Amino acid sequence: MWFLDGGRGWSPRLYEGFFTRIPWGRRLRESEAQVIVRAVRAQGVAGRHVLEIGAGTGAYTDLLVRMGAQVEVREPSPAMRSYLRARARRGRWRSVGIEHGSLPGPLGVSWTFAVVLAVGVLNYVPDLGRALRSMANALAPDGVVIINVPTAERAAGTRYRRLELLGRRRIWCRTRAEVEGAARRAGLRLDAGPRTAGVT
Repeated sequence: MWFLDGGRGWSPRLYEGFFTRIPWGRRLRESEAQVIVRAVRAQGVAGRHVLEIGAGTGAYTDLLVRMGAQVEVREPSPAMRSYLRARARRGRWRSVGIEHGSLPGPLGVSWTFAVVLAVGVLNYVPDLGRALRSMANALAPDGVVIINVPTAERAAGTRYRRLELLGRRRIWCRTRAEVEGAARRAGLRLDAGPRTAGVT
């Protein structure tokens, strides 16, 4: 198949290079991070269990660790998992477990979480409803899911889809109504958002 699945073809070096050296990539990460970091901070994650799905190179993992969260990572890419484990050793992330896992699931977790975070993940998942149900199943009764989803409602989503074709990645852009409907069907209540951030 020409398109790569969620776990194949990732290069941590190229991934970080795009988000740190390419101006558009830097702007995307900064725009996204403002919204995501605000949402994470609002949850008061210190001492709480957080599940991060698709951590990539660990930008949000590092933030969660510094905030005092107990973090479990589920990452589908073997290259990214190796990178994360090396970063965990360098950064002394004592409270982080890093295992294979991907959406739409199952995620292979044995307890529930105060927060489930999936940034840049639902882009590659065709069945949004099933993915949201997997996340909802991993939540504690008062838990919160924080996600981003590429928008189908702005030109930025079209540009993003074209960029991902260069990396042989198929993505799914969705409208606000599609996201809200899938969330409700998964048993989630929309408390905040959506907020515009980059292409999401």
